[in-house]
Formats: sequence, structure tokens, C-alpha cells
Amino acid sequence: MRKLLDRLYPERQVTVAAADPRFITPTVKAMLRRKNRLMHAGRMEEADAMALRVRKAITRHSTKWLRGIDAKKNAKDAWAKIREITHGKSGENSQSVSGITAQILNDHYTTPLYPLTQTISPPRQSSLSHHAIASSVKSACFGCLTH
Repeated sequence: MRKLLDRLYPERQVTVAAADPRFITPTVKAMLRRKNRLMHAGRMEEADAMALRVRKAITRHSTKWLRGIDAKKNAKDAWAKIREITHGKSGENSQSVSGITAQILNDHYTTPLYPLTQTISPPRQSSLSHHAIASSVKSACFGCLTH
């Protein structure tokens, strides 16, 4: 019986990365992927229903995670948890690069790309005059429109 179920309903693998927010569970990620497939297929009503299910799952997870916090006794911890939900953990995505300072970046972006002494060559002269080019373009367009 198990083999039959595995053949008819194969298991799917979903990878939840460390960079994903806390409320992204494997179930939520699979539902989001399904919602995106439905939207790309033009099945908007089903995608809206899936979005509602995703919203409920995220709300349920966040509520469960905030259940032990008493905002009346310790508002600071409550707001820290709320900020973690809305913005992620502080320092989660910050990567420092040693040796780069604000002054180095300012110097890099304020220096001109080309030296100021570089001379700009005049535009090239075409063998056809502007009038000849314009008239040939007009006749080609008019020919396409009449046929």
C-alpha cells in the first residue's frame, strides 16, 4: 500500500535556507511555489485561495512563536520579537568587509572615469547626407504601409 501511495503522491523536497525568515517553513515554501505556478498559469482564483492559506499558516506560526511573550510585563522583549519577525534578526544579513571605509568609497566614486584632459573626437561624417537618409526611410515606410 505504501508503494502505491509513493507512486501516486511522491514526496517533494523543499530546501529552507538559513537566510529565509523564521516563518518560512517547508510547508509554507511549498505552498508559495504552488501559488507562483498557479499565477504564471493564469489561474488567479486558485492562486488567491493559496495566498490566503499561506497567510493563515504564517499568522499561525507567528502567533505560536509570540505566545509566551507578555507585553504588559516586558514590552522591550515583545517589541524585539516583533522587530525580528518584520525585519529579521539584527545583523543576520550584515557582512563586514575589512579595509573598506566610507572615505575609500567616497574617493572611488568621486574620481572621474576618464581624465579631464581627454579630447573628444568630432562626430564622423557620413557619406550620405541627412536629407538622403530621411527620404529613403520615408519611402521605405510608405511602401510598407501601402502594401
